[in-house]
Amino acid sequence: MGRPHAQLDEALAETEEETDRTGTAGESRRRRLRDLLAGAGTLTALLASAATVAGLLGM
Repeated sequence: MGRPHAQLDEALAETEEETDRTGTAGESRRRRLRDLLAGAGTLTALLASAATVAGLLGM
């Protein structure tokens, strides 16, 4: 698997292309975007927590 943000960028571009072409995005494409966004949210929360701990420890 590639980097998460690269996967998200690719999925967003594919969804935009499909929406422009057909006027809608298919269920599987929407599901993939939801999964990638959920993963990105989890990673963001983890990094924010790590930054908070580092800040509390004076790192």
